Amino acid sequence: MSDATDPKAWVARAEEDYLLARSALRRKTPLAYGACFHAQQCAEIYFKAILVQRGASFPKTCRPSMICVYEAIYSSA
Repeated sequence: MSDATDPKAWVARAEEDYLLARSALRRKTPLAYGACFHAQQCAEIYFKAILVQRGASFPKTCRPSMICVYEAIYSSA
């Protein structure tokens, strides 16, 4: 990613995963696994956009669980 500190860059990346998930489901033979993977990535990256916007930090390899995400969001509010 060009700028990991820009929430808009994270949102753009999440939108790309959303489009990939949607495309995978709209095929003549839907690709359920691929759709689920990209939907999960979309949600995770949107959460990272929120964390970046709130000024919270996370490791580069972070795969946030819901609990970690809520803690990070509300502790930085």
